Amino acid sequence: MLFYSNQPFDDFLGVMPADLTRDKLLIFHGCSGSGKSHYLRQLTEHPSFMDHEPSWFYSDPGRDDNVRSVMNTGAPRLALVDELTRVQELTGLAGLLRRFDAVAVATHLNPRWYSLFRLTWKTRVFQTDKGHGKIVRYLRSLGYEVNDEDVRAMCSRYGASYAIADIIRKHHEHEDFSECWERFRRFAQLGSRPNPDCRHWRLRFD
Repeated sequence: MLFYSNQPFDDFLGVMPADLTRDKLLIFHGCSGSGKSHYLRQLTEHPSFMDHEPSWFYSDPGRDDNVRSVMNTGAPRLALVDELTRVQELTGLAGLLRRFDAVAVATHLNPRWYSLFRLTWKTRVFQTDKGHGKIVRYLRSLGYEVNDEDVRAMCSRYGASYAIADIIRKHHEHEDFSECWERFRRFAQLGSRPNPDCRHWRLRFD
């Protein structure tokens, strides 16, 4: 069971104070559980989009309200896409960019797949699975003893993913995360499946 979604938002990329008013396309890319969807939700409170009417789009057909209708038709419009994992899903992105004032995407696809969009629309790219500091802060907020180098090793192997940290700490519960990591590294296997369209590997549980 994963718990990281219940934690307070950590703006580890410094997005919230940034001026995004001139950006048309915002891309949050990274591995599973690295905070992409967290950032999409937080954008609805970003100063650059406070007056925007958000609409959510989900690539998973099993999600409810695949398109959330716009209530205030006079307001600027913000499209939030959660999430794109296959190149084929990019076909609808140009339409969103033409219809909405701004579009934010959570994606596993390498930003190179968005190159044509970046030629036409002002784009900003944020990578969510780099930097081990956010994982250190997360684990300490849960009361774990944390060794910086062990967390760095975990992130080097799997990416800076809250979901991975949760899997490791629940595999062998101990107050010292280094003990959890050592047991996991020695005795556990974390399966993953490659997506041929993107650089990032997706976890089987995702």
